Amino acid sequence: MTVIFFFPNPLWCRLIMLIEQVMQAIEEKRDETSEYLVNNCVENNPSDYYKAQGLNDIYSSGLYNVANVKPEFLKKNLVSAIGALREIDSIREIQRQQGRIEALRYVLTLMGDEK
Repeated sequence: MTVIFFFPNPLWCRLIMLIEQVMQAIEEKRDETSEYLVNNCVENNPSDYYKAQGLNDIYSSGLYNVANVKPEFLKKNLVSAIGALREIDSIREIQRQQGRIEALRYVLTLMGDEK
């Protein structure tokens, strides 16, 4: 559902449009990864399946908690996610974490903040 507000300042209008574009792209990625999870069996390609779970975690989180879709928060999560790789010993969880990292980088790139 799109809510339209009247903002006399053109900068606000561009900001709102950017936010809507980012959220739409995140929603498309969430739907894409959800479809992959529904239509594929973990036994056929475990690494891709677990990675898709991690991607879907981040995309769903962004849609359900829009306040988290800020470069500062995403960068902090990215650093934590990369750091967490040192502690994980399950191949499944490593692949899932790699999906989360890829999703965080994607969203940062969408927002024009590549690192």
